[in-house]
Amino acid sequence: MQSEFHSSVKDIVSVAVEIANEKHLRKLNQNEQLSEIVQAMCTEFTVSKDPGIYALQLMEQDGGNKYVTEENRGEIKNGSILRLVLSPSEIVKQIIVRLGPKASDTDGKLWALSKLSTLSADPVFAKAFLARDGYKLITKMVLDVSESCANIMYCLRSFTWLMHHRLVPPIQDGFVKRLIDFVSSEKHLPVDLIECCLEILEKAVQQKEGAMMAGIGIPDLIQHLWNMDSPSIQVKTLAFINSLAQGPDSTKILGSMISKQMRDTIQNNILCSHVSPTMAHELYVYQTLILGLLQDSLTSTIDPLGTDAKYITELNSILASTNADMQNMKGSIVSLNKERDTMTLMDKDLPDVLSKPFVNEDFVCSTPQLVKPSKKASYTRSKSTPAPSSSELHKRQSLTINFTSDHSVLICRLTLNCMLYFARRYCRTFMRMVLEEQALSRSFPFTCEHLIQSLCELLGVGKPLKHDGMYQPMVFTAPDDSSFMEELFCHAVLLLGTTRREMRARTPSDQEKVLCVLQRQLREALTLQPVTLEQLDENFRRFPYTVIAEKWQLEHEKKEEWQLTHLPPILQLKEQRSGAILELIEQQRINTLLRGAKFPKYTARGQRVKKKSWFVCLSTNQRAFHYGDCDDKDRLMLDCSSKILVCNIRMLVTGKKCPHVRDVRNRKSDQYTADLAFSVILDEEPHSLDFVAPDQRAFDYWTDGINCLLGNHMTSATKEAEFKMLLNLEVRLQLLDTEGVFLPSKPPLVPSDPPDYNFHYK
Repeated sequence: MQSEFHSSVKDIVSVAVEIANEKHLRKLNQNEQLSEIVQAMCTEFTVSKDPGIYALQLMEQDGGNKYVTEENRGEIKNGSILRLVLSPSEIVKQIIVRLGPKASDTDGKLWALSKLSTLSADPVFAKAFLARDGYKLITKMVLDVSESCANIMYCLRSFTWLMHHRLVPPIQDGFVKRLIDFVSSEKHLPVDLIECCLEILEKAVQQKEGAMMAGIGIPDLIQHLWNMDSPSIQVKTLAFINSLAQGPDSTKILGSMISKQMRDTIQNNILCSHVSPTMAHELYVYQTLILGLLQDSLTSTIDPLGTDAKYITELNSILASTNADMQNMKGSIVSLNKERDTMTLMDKDLPDVLSKPFVNEDFVCSTPQLVKPSKKASYTRSKSTPAPSSSELHKRQSLTINFTSDHSVLICRLTLNCMLYFARRYCRTFMRMVLEEQALSRSFPFTCEHLIQSLCELLGVGKPLKHDGMYQPMVFTAPDDSSFMEELFCHAVLLLGTTRREMRARTPSDQEKVLCVLQRQLREALTLQPVTLEQLDENFRRFPYTVIAEKWQLEHEKKEEWQLTHLPPILQLKEQRSGAILELIEQQRINTLLRGAKFPKYTARGQRVKKKSWFVCLSTNQRAFHYGDCDDKDRLMLDCSSKILVCNIRMLVTGKKCPHVRDVRNRKSDQYTADLAFSVILDEEPHSLDFVAPDQRAFDYWTDGINCLLGNHMTSATKEAEFKMLLNLEVRLQLLDTEGVFLPSKPPLVPSDPPDYNFHYK
């Protein structure tokens, strides 16, 4: 097949063409018209029919096929597999004939529908099908009550692909109602049929056609969430519910989504088994939608002197009653102790109990109970919390929360609701946290407001959906009498007190650091996706302040390491300082040679001479090596007259290339000796000076030093490690003045020259 155009080598691709289930290797010219290529193939392989009804299909890696057109022929690469098949218009013609009203062949109809559902994935075929009124054909079949479920399923699968290609006109109300009837039906219908219905309904809502969905609600869909045998049905049902919640009837749908029945359904039928990534994303969308109901209370501020005054009064009354209950508990215990004193049965641990009325670090029951005097209380005031003075003790008698002390801090309604929940459910723990804040001269409402803002930021309340968002199982597993956000707030407040005591925070600046640590602790704990409140508390204990500090230190080191190896300004600085560092290492190696070293003595055959060593050093003028025998007690012998000139050194060899270890055996000890051996090859007698270093460091230092004398590069691993260490240290010292300054990856643009340099001064 020759082309009349001149073609380069890159325009010719080697492909396999499948014709009649047989593959043939061919060279395909990309500059030639596709119609000419198809006609040439039909002629070459004697295809009897008209070549105009054939086309090429490209077989993709995922198993699908797509028709090759002039627009997408660039996807054909070397090694691609093509198929010679009927063209889209011809196959559409055959499908419509088999689906027409005059068709009576049931097998032919089923073949046509199956072929249609498969080929509709290709937009080229889909356009050809719609051009022959295919849309009306499949909608008519779906609305026909006499059609079998299998035929309707094939039609809906084709319809799904047409919607995916955005080729479908506005959907008819009757078509949507038909799909809703399938989804809401109590009959046992094929799973594939329900799956197609849910997917089409979801896409219809996303394409702003949700006004037709007025006849369906969550009670009609919840039965599909019970279908644990089909996770795909559960995913598509939840996706459809999420779409409805973002449609015109969102208020009603969201009201059903936050119900206890819906949360229990998700917990018992979805969370109890493996959650796929697709399901996890839908759960995250579901969570974001129901938590988005908190957006109004998050953005609206309270009116302490107006409509919200009654709630603030309730908070203060709870504090007062709890304080009175605790005082009564103390008084009852003191009276009991006086009776015991008369019977000489005193409990030595009782004063500790009286001075520490709070039972433990966990939440205490809101119902007042007598503290057993036989047990010590585990809660102790930390050193970071100042001891209560006489004035503070007086304040404790009249404990109140003031929301109007700082007008610069606006408290949102969500914060007030969470504080009310905290006070009503855990009144004694609530009072303890208020006392700690007052002891540190902190506004408890301000602390709660900061905490609420951090939690909403972590959970994405009021934020757009993220592709990599994470769902929290506790949103769905919260008990009936509590709320996820409110319970999370209560446990976070208690974590705040624990973190403050760990950090020994006293000053206002310390409190800001505590809040930063707390936010990181919350993020780390929620990343583990706890299912219950007990698991949440366990996650909190896994990330104390010390662990968070270590994580920050590790992240800071990784960031510095990345900057040292990637930022262009730092790389340029490294390049500038590399020469000086190399000179420093070379000078250190020369100094090592000048000091000299003692080496164990070996024979010419690589045998160690017992109790014999020899000493070598470089002369001060660096022109010769002096050497002589010495004993093993580091005492140099008097005669050190032997020397070799540096100018007579021809080369340096190491390992098995050395003359004295060339013939050693392959034993482990001999191999160790060979690894530490090096020899200086001379141009005169003696022809070589042979060394065996006592260790790897001496081997690296001496071979590097001799290479420096010979003008060669240092090649040892020790040199590389020292060079990297010294260079990083030098760069870090140079960058001390830039601490906290952003270093750009690209240099700033240099402004263009002015039109002239005639500057005028006033």
